[in-house]
Amino acid sequence: MRKFMTLIDIEMNRIFKVFLPALLIYIILGVGNSIIKANNIMNSYKDKAKIAGQSVEEYFKKVPYDQVTIKSVCYDNYVINYGIALVIFGVLAYSLMIWYREWFGNNKTIYTLLVLPFNRTKIYAAKFITIIAMLLCSISAFMFTLIGFYVVNKKIIIQQAIAPYKLKDVIGENGIYSKGLSLNGLLVITALAIISFLFFFCAMERSFRIKGLILGLILGGVILGVTILIFTQKNLYYIEKKWMISGFYFITMIGTIVYCNYLLKNKVAV
Repeated sequence: MRKFMTLIDIEMNRIFKVFLPALLIYIILGVGNSIIKANNIMNSYKDKAKIAGQSVEEYFKKVPYDQVTIKSVCYDNYVINYGIALVIFGVLAYSLMIWYREWFGNNKTIYTLLVLPFNRTKIYAAKFITIIAMLLCSISAFMFTLIGFYVVNKKIIIQQAIAPYKLKDVIGENGIYSKGLSLNGLLVITALAIISFLFFFCAMERSFRIKGLILGLILGGVILGVTILIFTQKNLYYIEKKWMISGFYFITMIGTIVYCNYLLKNKVAV
């Protein structure tokens, strides 16, 4: 157990000294952009009120329907939404780098262990846990940014200028928890399936080189094709499609995890 925790510590130390500052920058940019957007909204209302020769409060007494909605404000906040997409893409890209750095990087701690009679499943688990931790940190940063977005808009945009809303509306309009537990479950299984497939892809390439690379790409294409095929079925309800996709991804995840560990133990060459 101590050796396994040491492996996790090695992986965490490698990435979080860069990853956590990157998340902090994302939060600062997201909240900063929210402040700019909120001020722009209020400035536009001040201009309208000035043209009418009124204060903003007087303007809304005569034109109470001229409000923005939290949906429109969230939709315009590209820094928060595209920023978290970029962060998650980076995490998934690191799912490949976390393996290849052992062969091509300067610090080859795990590479050395692959030469020794060490339980390679622990190496796999340590890397998998690291990627999951990165995803959880990304989601936490996203939630902190949304809370900052909520506070900023409450403080800057006066009550008359925006339709009533709560924090859950901000979270819902930004795509998290907006469609219920079934969608959240699908997102979780999808993330796990993608990570396990990327790990499997690395193991295939390291085991069989160019043949493994080609086979991995073909399998990835098959998985994508099946996903598109299920979602384009017109005779299925949306909830049925989600359950089918969830089941398919779950089977894919289990299969790639099992075979990847087999390759690590028996095929991966150092």
